[in-house]
Amino acid sequence: MPGIDHGRAAPDSDGVLPNKLGITDPEELLAAWQQVVEEQPDDPDAHYNLGIALDDVGRSEEAVREYEAAIRLDPNYLPALYNLGNDHLRAGRFDRAIEMYNRAILVDGDYAQVHFMLGVAYFESDRFDESVNAVAAKVPLLVVTRGPHGALAVTSGVRTDVSAEPVEKVVDTTGAGDAFNAGLALALSSGRSLDNAVRFANCAGALACTRLGVIPALSRRDAVDAPVSYTHLRAHATVLDLVCRLLLEKKHTFQSHARFR
Repeated sequence: MPGIDHGRAAPDSDGVLPNKLGITDPEELLAAWQQVVEEQPDDPDAHYNLGIALDDVGRSEEAVREYEAAIRLDPNYLPALYNLGNDHLRAGRFDRAIEMYNRAILVDGDYAQVHFMLGVAYFESDRFDESVNAVAAKVPLLVVTRGPHGALAVTSGVRTDVSAEPVEKVVDTTGAGDAFNAGLALALSSGRSLDNAVRFANCAGALACTRLGVIPALSRRDAVDAPVSYTHLRAHATVLDLVCRLLLEKKHTFQSHARFR
């Protein structure tokens, strides 16, 4: 599961905020926000920031109650909805996390991080297709590697599934993801169709599993082309060399690539 982002930017407030007083010790900051909540129990910002302070000292269940208090006072409080979803996700309450993320999206559908975390929550609850759809909604191109199940790509609402390349003997899977990424970047920058690019990347990743190490496992481009008959694009250079050259020349922009386990 990716790291949880607690959205640390404190909301604006007319009062003097503890974090503006230079308090950096987590326990002192917690005590300061507890005092603010006592003095301003109807201020959603105070409850929200107390929730963050509680999360910082590992008291997530208490943080949940503070985020819920902020949301009762302001049902459209986006950061509180997001952080509450994060705490539910971390505690394994996936349905509650999904509920909070969906509520956050209703408040602001352009908040890309919420879509990503919604995808994580769906994935952790074994709802793979919904996970893909949630993330794909906010990126121009989503590519998901699936190990022995191959890979899939989604762009403009169109999904392409590509089967895995068979590997007779797996020697070392270290670097397989790097090889896939390099192959995908190279194939897309060479003008191949998305389907062909993912197939090429699959081959690069599969071949990497047949050798020890990371850099030594990166195949020559002609070796990657061979399993899928890309004879018209053979070249005497490694995938890594070609990708580095493209990046240095800054001639291409590569789309987003998200990877799930």
